[in-house]
Amino acid sequence: MIQLKSFLHILKRIKNERIQNYDNIVKDFTLMPDVYFNSSDFSLGKVKVVVKKKSEYPTLQGFPKTTEHLILSGLDRRSFDRQILRLQSLRILDLSNNKISSLPKEIGTLPHLQQLLLSGNNFGNSPRSKWAWLEQSAIKHNLTYLDISNNSLAELPKQIKNLAALIHLKINQNKLTNLPHNIKALRNLKVLDVAKNCLSYLPGAIRHLQLQSLDIAENPFVKYPNLINGHMNNENTTSVKMQSLVELSAKIILKSRLTYDESTIPYTLVEFLDEAKCCHVCRSACFDCFIKKFLFLHLGNVVVKTSVCATYQFECYFCSLFCANRYSV
Repeated sequence: MIQLKSFLHILKRIKNERIQNYDNIVKDFTLMPDVYFNSSDFSLGKVKVVVKKKSEYPTLQGFPKTTEHLILSGLDRRSFDRQILRLQSLRILDLSNNKISSLPKEIGTLPHLQQLLLSGNNFGNSPRSKWAWLEQSAIKHNLTYLDISNNSLAELPKQIKNLAALIHLKINQNKLTNLPHNIKALRNLKVLDVAKNCLSYLPGAIRHLQLQSLDIAENPFVKYPNLINGHMNNENTTSVKMQSLVELSAKIILKSRLTYDESTIPYTLVEFLDEAKCCHVCRSACFDCFIKKFLFLHLGNVVVKTSVCATYQFECYFCSLFCANRYSV
């Protein structure tokens, strides 16, 4: 930086002195020490852009293409800036505390995006179709941190199951009454924050995750009865109902780990498969035929943050009476 200032000073002297003392200027220039730069001095990993005010927003010039960390928090933006899609080196994107209600599908194609902060926006108004960015290959394999807290979400998008690399998920301060069964697909999830929601129970599938920390504070947990085929259990019930051909076929698809989407099967079947429940004993899929029990379970070594004196149940599914009878808390 010092050498650059010296060089600019010399150029200014050349201009002002109109080359009259050219020899002296050249002498000064030759006395400047040689400058060497390492490639690390221009490392793309160090590029960070923070826009603190609306007046500072680079509407015309755009963001540097080398940007890896972009913070656009608290700018009262109502829409996503598609300039961001040009940032192929982007790793961290902070759009928190704006008024954005949806993201374009293409954001899921950014090849290096690892952290996405969307807290304090309006994603609770976003329809299922607007969560298509969660279905893209790049984001499924690269995103490790997602913050969608304080968005008035009444439910999590089903596509959340696609985030195979996700380690930290913040969905606190929403209006969630339950968590989807397919949360079990987040095999790498270590930290889950669901505090300050409207949860009355937790999915039993959480026990199959490798969680280290779970925050469930300030949720109105209640006690529920056990159900068979979605109805109240009673002493005279000895079996679940007959499985349909659709359910049997769906079980085979999931057991065989066959890939599926709207391009290969009807959308209604995609939804049906995404709603699969997991037997708490044998872990096989079940859909319309199941036994559901609300149980008090221990989460092992997971650090659970909860309200004082709070008790909570887990919603557990069993594919048959055989599995239900085999299970002991």
